[in-house]
Amino acid sequence: MLEMFGLIMPEIRRTLYPSLVKGFDEGANQDHHQVMICNTDNSIDKQGNIILQLMDKGVAGVAIVPTTYAPTPVQHIRYLQSNNIPVVFCHRSVEGVDAPCISWEVEDVGRIAGQAFIDHGHKDIMYFGVYRYRISQAHEHGLREVLQKNGLSLPENRVLYGPPADEEDEDAEKERMLRDVFKRKDRPTAILCSDDTEAERVYWIATQFGLKVPDDLSIIGFGDVHRDTVFRKQLTSVALDELELGRKAAGLLCQMCNGDKAVECDDTYYMQLDLFRGNTLKRM
Repeated sequence: MLEMFGLIMPEIRRTLYPSLVKGFDEGANQDHHQVMICNTDNSIDKQGNIILQLMDKGVAGVAIVPTTYAPTPVQHIRYLQSNNIPVVFCHRSVEGVDAPCISWEVEDVGRIAGQAFIDHGHKDIMYFGVYRYRISQAHEHGLREVLQKNGLSLPENRVLYGPPADEEDEDAEKERMLRDVFKRKDRPTAILCSDDTEAERVYWIATQFGLKVPDDLSIIGFGDVHRDTVFRKQLTSVALDELELGRKAAGLLCQMCNGDKAVECDDTYYMQLDLFRGNTLKRM
């Protein structure tokens, strides 16, 4: 067996993923495992091919962030386990498969952000998701829940999802949608974005309309506690330690390879969420 772990991800550049790679590499190196980074481009077919290639190479273990466009087939993971290759899920699991998962309470992203907006006097609040899938919809649900508890609502015209990332002119369509929002007389005073990348987009489009952040518009994103750009150090965001999540994933694989933990188990480990207090949230 090759003393190497595979890390399979839908992409490698966006928000959480760079820290996941770094943390996973650090954790694997502690047990003298090298790391192979695999990018599926959020494609089920490519994910399946990568899994077959990793099996052929005889890797010691695999951590995977499953695709979001379509459910991962159970057999993708069972192929690995039936060949004595342990699997750890990161961010989200695959229904019908017993393997440990490291995640967070996804609806809490919406709850934490919503409460922060309310505490700062905001009532006209909007949710902007990268596209519609399980985690972005959970953000929306958590936001709606905390607003309703405080006598507020999240009407449909205050919920916006971008098109799937594989759609032609995806970025242009998102910008068009946001421009329509900022043209309204009843535009929101606060927007929760599904991740920090979309928060950057909202910030940029808002400034093109002459809006000042946070004086005219408060923005909260979602991402990593390790703020790796000048903008993200200024952005208020619900954040988790993705570097530590990566380390934990590698550590679990090491335990499973050493026989200290069962290969097939349904343990779930939850990362803590906190509000990173940048400069894009202001009291009304």
